[in-house]
Formats: sequence, structure tokens, C-alpha cells
Amino acid sequence: LSMAQKAGVAISGAVPLQRALAQRRIAFLVLAEDIAAARAQEYGTWCQRQDIPWLTLFSKADLGRLLGKSSRSAVGLTQMRFGEQLQMTAERLNLLCASIGSPESS
Repeated sequence: LSMAQKAGVAISGAVPLQRALAQRRIAFLVLAEDIAAARAQEYGTWCQRQDIPWLTLFSKADLGRLLGKSSRSAVGLTQMRFGEQLQMTAERLNLLCASIGSPESS
């Protein structure tokens, strides 16, 4: 996410993100784990309507810190390659965590 911010492909903040969604500029969406339910539902509706893949990851404070900003509920990425990399990394981490916790890894 830090690299996406530096590359100018990360959009955050309620108004800029909603504007980018309305303009169909978002290719991938990252939602904070602690986002308000109503806001998550709103973004989920956008994603379903526009067929935008999304991922829930990090807290609002962590998302903001990664972007060099105050806390953020969601971050839109305008280039899919950043979203794909983030999705792949999250999946690998989940697999790693699952294997560490499994009895077979003992």
C-alpha cells in the first residue's frame, strides 16, 4: 500500500474515494477490519455493482499509517496490479498461519 501511495494509485478519504468509485476509476478496494458496518456495506455495494475485487485487511490506524495519513476506513487502488500483489501476499500469509497452527507442522 505504501508503494501504491507513492506511485499515485491509492485513493483514500471518504469523498475522494466515493468520487473515484462513481467515476469507475477503482480497480481494487481494501477495507479496514474495524470499518463501520454501514460504511462497509456501502463499499460492498459499490464493489458488487462494478465487479471490483476487495480485501479486508489491517485496522483503520494501520491503513492510514501505511499511506502516511491519518486513519482510513478504505483505500481504493486505481491499478489492478497493486491489488493483485496485495491479494496474493495476504493469501500466502493465511496459508503460512494455517500451516503453523496445524498439528501436521509439529
